[in-house]
Amino acid sequence: MHEGRLALTEETAARVIAQRFPALAHLPIERVRTTGTVNTIVRIGDGFTARFPLVTESAETLAAEAAAMEELADVCVVPSPRSLGIGAATAQYPSAWSVQTWVPGETCPARPPALRAYSTTQSSRRSDDVYAGGSATISTLKPWSFSTHPA
Repeated sequence: MHEGRLALTEETAARVIAQRFPALAHLPIERVRTTGTVNTIVRIGDGFTARFPLVTESAETLAAEAAAMEELADVCVVPSPRSLGIGAATAQYPSAWSVQTWVPGETCPARPPALRAYSTTQSSRRSDDVYAGGSATISTLKPWSFSTHPA
């Protein structure tokens, strides 16, 4: 997977979550099994999730991601996670990590039918701009919905 991959047990996750977010300390912790290779995801009760990077990440990088998450949630037509905060790297877990709200539901297929109907050119251009550091930002993208882009 990744060279220098960080290990995380549920016990360590529970301990650092309780230290940084004492109000969440009483909630059950459960690792979310995913095919992802970048983060370990841990559910915190029914309403929150913690994201632990598998390689060392800075608090500044996670703060920028949290700001983008908030910007997206403000304009998104479907429920989106909201940042609760960033945990600092410690001797117990040597990377910054984050907690956000959990949005219940099912994992979306890699390319849902409604998205296939959306212009490939538009989708590609916008994705390239956002992910390659281009001129588009989340706030410059028009809201997209299933009602305006039917399958």
